[in-house]
Amino acid sequence: MSPTKHSLTLRNRFADFAFNQRGSLSVISAVTLVPLLIAAGSAFDMGRANRALGQMQKAVDSAALAGAATSITMDFAEDPNAGEARTYAAKMMVEANLPDQIAKIAEAPQVAIAGTEVTVDLDAEMPTAFMKLVGIGTMSLSATATADFSKTGNACIVALGANGDGIEVGGTVNLTVDDCWLYSNKAAAKSIDVIGKATIHAGGSCSVGSTSVSNNSTVYENRTTGCYTMSDPMAAWTPPTPPEGCTYNSFSGGAGTSITLYPGTYCGGLQLSGYDAVHFTAGVYHITGGALTINSKGNITGTEVGFYIGEDVPSITINGTADVTLTPPTSGEMKDKLIAMAPVENATELTKTDLITAKINGGSLLDLAGTIYLPGAALEISGNSSDDSMGSQIIANSVKLSGTSTLSFKEQLDEFGNPIGAEFVTVVKLIK
Repeated sequence: MSPTKHSLTLRNRFADFAFNQRGSLSVISAVTLVPLLIAAGSAFDMGRANRALGQMQKAVDSAALAGAATSITMDFAEDPNAGEARTYAAKMMVEANLPDQIAKIAEAPQVAIAGTEVTVDLDAEMPTAFMKLVGIGTMSLSATATADFSKTGNACIVALGANGDGIEVGGTVNLTVDDCWLYSNKAAAKSIDVIGKATIHAGGSCSVGSTSVSNNSTVYENRTTGCYTMSDPMAAWTPPTPPEGCTYNSFSGGAGTSITLYPGTYCGGLQLSGYDAVHFTAGVYHITGGALTINSKGNITGTEVGFYIGEDVPSITINGTADVTLTPPTSGEMKDKLIAMAPVENATELTKTDLITAKINGGSLLDLAGTIYLPGAALEISGNSSDDSMGSQIIANSVKLSGTSTLSFKEQLDEFGNPIGAEFVTVVKLIK
């Protein structure tokens, strides 16, 4: 081989080597793959963190709502248990809604209460899977929520029974309660049932079950269903202490011009019928061991009188063919209470067979002031006047209003100028 030819061969081989790029792609791929994997791993870690944060937010949202909704009938300014009850409810709701894998890395929830607002904060440190390769071992997660409730108003007519008849308004009653509300704990259909040609002017209604209104009736627009069950607003009331012994035994009377009655303990009940007029002098009438039955052919009157109904009274009937005008005591244990019985344990859960009947009827004019509190009774009120008047509130297991009257509730204020009537809440919402 000649030297020239040999030189050309070596030259060609070196040229081939210079232009040959086989193997360089593998080097580039190896260099770029690491940051790509880290980026993909970081996206994976971020996705896990976002899902965890969403679960944490759901938990604190539910917790804040639960805390705000707990014990809504409490006086938050004065009841020492109110804050504790709301804090407990909020923490239990976090526990119930937080998945185990998040609960293991989360700190204890922090609950702050400011007035009626409940704020829940939840923090967690989530370990990373890929970001730790670049020095990020954990990700800090934080979720917060604040809930509050709106005090809707005061309920003038309250039906406590979940299993009773709720509130029924029928006939051609024109019911005016101004800014006050109707509230029914009945859990089934027709919790509030408006039938006939009734007209109702009210702030609104709140019912646990559904509301039914006939096509011929005219009612308020604000009808809220699915409400919370209202606790008995007078459950803590201390009833009056009856005098020792019996003032009267099985007191009854028949026909006559008129009769005047005096306060005391009426053992065996009080039953009157056939008088042209019945008048009650001021004081408290303790009825025990029998029915309270008053039927008059004329007027039934009484100023500053209170009827306290004992546990063994089977029924209440007040029926005046003419006017029925009664006002409650202005002082003492029965202050502002016209007809009342002792609070009933678990009054909400009473069935119809547990109840006594209570019927009040004014043939000409029905003018009743004060509070009627009968948690263990199915109450019926019927008026037939164009100017009937009721007191500040009615609280019973169920309430039925009927007749042809214009039945108006008088707004009464307490010593602080606040409306008398069960305050309640219909809206619990997240505010931030």
